[in-house]
Parts: sequence; structure tokens; C-alpha cells
Amino acid sequence: MKLRPEQIELIVLCVLAALGTVLFVAIDAFELALEFIESHEDWELDEAILALTVFGLAGFIYGSRRLRQLSRALRDKEKAEREARWLADHDALTGLPNRRFLSGWFKQFTAGRRKLGASQPPDLAVLSIDLNGFKKINDLHGHLTGDQILKAIALRLRKIFPNDFVARMGGDEFLAVIEAPSVDDLPGVQMRVVEEISRPITLPQMNAQVGASVGCALFPKDGRNFRDVIKNADLAMYEAKRNPLENCFVPFHPNLRTEYEYKTTIERELRQAIEKRDIVPFYQPIVDLYSSALSGFELLSRWQRPQGNVPPNEFIPIAEEKRLIDDLTELVLDQALAWARVWPRDLTLSFNLSPSQLLSDMMLSRIMYILDKHDFPPERLIVEITESAFIRDLASAQKVVGQFHATGMKIALDDFGTGYSSLSMIHELPIDRLKIDQRFVRNLNSSKKQVPILKAIIEMANELGIEVTAEGIEDLAQMDKLRQFHCPLGQGMYFGMPVPANEADQFIHRRQAVSISR
Repeated sequence: MKLRPEQIELIVLCVLAALGTVLFVAIDAFELALEFIESHEDWELDEAILALTVFGLAGFIYGSRRLRQLSRALRDKEKAEREARWLADHDALTGLPNRRFLSGWFKQFTAGRRKLGASQPPDLAVLSIDLNGFKKINDLHGHLTGDQILKAIALRLRKIFPNDFVARMGGDEFLAVIEAPSVDDLPGVQMRVVEEISRPITLPQMNAQVGASVGCALFPKDGRNFRDVIKNADLAMYEAKRNPLENCFVPFHPNLRTEYEYKTTIERELRQAIEKRDIVPFYQPIVDLYSSALSGFELLSRWQRPQGNVPPNEFIPIAEEKRLIDDLTELVLDQALAWARVWPRDLTLSFNLSPSQLLSDMMLSRIMYILDKHDFPPERLIVEITESAFIRDLASAQKVVGQFHATGMKIALDDFGTGYSSLSMIHELPIDRLKIDQRFVRNLNSSKKQVPILKAIIEMANELGIEVTAEGIEDLAQMDKLRQFHCPLGQGMYFGMPVPANEADQFIHRRQAVSISR
């Protein structure tokens, strides 16, 4: 045990006192002192010695008490330092180690392996675990309920991995490190994590249930160092969260790293492109199938770069994920309305809103600002929305859609027929237009099943007074059949591909002469 400085000082004083006592005994110091006092009685040395003895005793008592207080203060300080170190390395809520502790733990772990004579780094499996549905419960029922759920999940993970390392990485993310895992057993381990976390949690105030997405990476197989392996486990976990089937696990694959690096590059360049206004609007014509006249355009975003164009199905999801979609929408809509303001007033402009935008409190006001800026009537604007926006939060979506509709804008339900709740959406929301998904139109000539489905959709919409647009019309035969089904509007390659603004103007100027021959 290592002695503290004050303990060493006390020992030295005791040793010196013992040596002094031995010396005094050797020279008969006490007898000599008595003889001196008796020979100098008039000096009253005995009273002085008594006073010194009393003061010395009082000083000893005072010093002893101060020493005890100092020792207590030092113990309290050491305890506080231990607690501070523990809090710095652990999550105060669950008691699990935290992200800061992880690096030091791995260094100690590998150092211990070297002492045992193991020259190779240990084989480890890193599981990145993220809760599904936790945020919604936390928002609805408060942080107290959320904290109770996190504690319960921590206990379950400790139970699953009693001899392995488990940490809370922050928020609703956890991490488990398994030593010398059997690769064949890992899917079973991950499935057990998903099943255990997904079990209902009984709380005093309610029963709660969350799910889990798990990503797995191996060390040293999936990374040069432990930090890289953790990042790769996170990438696998994010891939699991993107899976339509919630509560699943995904092993790391190098393609995930390649995809991540590509998305990171696209995100950085996308931010620059929005700032420089390099993303421009394109317009695809929507045609009246009865008269062959131009009805309007659908607004599309195009990102054209010298090194190659980026398809919308690549940069739009990244814009949504990185919360750039609002800025992107404003940029493209602002440019589009600058052109569309001079179009004939019977032409409409359709544009898409993502689910996240539909639930944004500011989106409507931002769109109205752009409309006012260009003096473009709201009645000529059609907002296209997919069913996924309503599935997330129907009540909020109803409110926002109602606000859009109250301004005079029309609401179109996009990709109709691909979701399970389309009919309920028509009933619950002020829908003005249905856009039949192009997959129904594409197989119209080859699939007998498509005909009654399309006819039923069009007849239902017509009975309800809802306009119908058929997407993906590629030839005259498809258009003729849709005319026979009394479908009023259509768009697709047969009428024209998406074009830039100047070509859209040329399309408008020629529209009186355009005639779709049979």
C-alpha cells in the first residue's frame, strides 16, 4: 500500500520522538532537570514547566482533531474524485460504461492479452444496438418514462451478455462487445437481442414496447483499429434501420462503407449545389387525354454536374435524411415560379412534398412566401403527397393538408394503388387528384388483371369528383385504353420527357398546334 505524504511525516516524527526518548534515558535527563530546578528555586521553573505541559497537551489535542479533520477531508476528496472518474466513464442513468470509457477498456483488454503471451489481437464482435420507437414514447409520455425504459433495456442487455462488455453510447444507442465469438452463433445472438428488447416493458404507469435494430462488425476482420470497427457496426445498424421490416439485424459488408463514403461526398456537394443554385427545375408535361391539350407540368429537380449528373433517386433521399430537403424545395420552386408566372393562367404546376416536409410547421408559410414573391395564384399549384406521409402521423398530416387546401392549393395523392391505406386516405383527406402509379399503366397491354383494377380506380374517382392522372404512358395504345376508361389526364414519355424551362416554354407555344393522332 502506498503511503500518503502526511502519513510519512507522522512516521518520521514518531521515530524522532523515540530516538529522543532513548537519548534522554541514557543521560538521566529527568534527574538532571530536577537537580537544576531545585538549585534554582527562585526562578519558579516548575510552574513554567507545568504551564508548558498544559499548553503542549492542549496543542496536542488541537493537532489531533485537526489531523482527523484533514484525514476526513482527504477521504472525502478521494471519494469525490473516484465518483467523478466513475461519472466521466459511465452513464449516470443506466450505470453502463460510456463512449469515453470504451477506448481505455480496449487498451487494457489488449494489454492483458499481451501479458498472457497472445501476439495476435483478440477476435471481437461489436454489436451496435439502436432502439426503434423509443423517441415517440419519450415524446408522448415524458422523459421519466423514457429513462425507465432505458434502465430496463440496460438490465436486459446485461442479462444477455453477463460476461461481455456492454455500454450506452448515448441517447437510445447501446453497444456490446463479445470476445472470441463464433461467427455461426452471431445471427442467433443478434436475434436474441432483438427478441429480448422487443418484449413488453412493465412500468408503474404503463406497459411500453420498443424494438431494436442491430448492426454487427468483427475485429480485426472489419477494421484496422477498434474505432473503425465501431463505425462499421454503426453503418450496419443504420442499414438495419432502413429495412422496411423493423427489428432486424445486419452484418457489416464493405459495400456499406463504400455507400457511406459516396453519400458523404454527395451530401457535401449537395450543400454546395444548393448554395450556388446549381440544382434546377425540369418540367414534365401533363396532358388532357380528351382534347390532347396541355394541362400543366410536374416540377422535377435535376442536378447537373460537369463530372456527371446525379439521379434524383440518389440525392433526394440524402436531402431528406440530412434535412436539406426544405432548402432544396424552396430553391427549385423559386426558380420554377419565376418562369411559370408568365405561363397561360390555365396551366397548373405540380410538385412533391416529402413526408418530413408535410409535418413541418414552417413549410406552408415558406411556400406562400414564394408564391407571393412571384405573384403566382395558389389555385394553380398542386401539392403531391405520398401515402407514407400519412401513415407516420395521420392526425398531424390531416391538419397540415387542411391548411394547404384552405389556401386554394390542390392536393394530389401520388403513387396511388401501391399502399395499403389509399382508400382510407381518400375518405379522411381533402384529395383533389389521384395519380395512378405507372406500374399499373406499364402492364396495361400485357396483363388482363390491370384492366379491371384501372377501370375501378378511375370510375371511383370520377364518382367522387376527383381528377385522375395516369403516370407512365409510353405509347398510343395505352393512351387509347385510358381514354376508354374515361381517365382525364396523363403523363409519360409518350407526351414528353422532363425538360428545362426554355424547352417547356417552347412546348407551351406549340400546344395549340399539338395534336395526338390516333
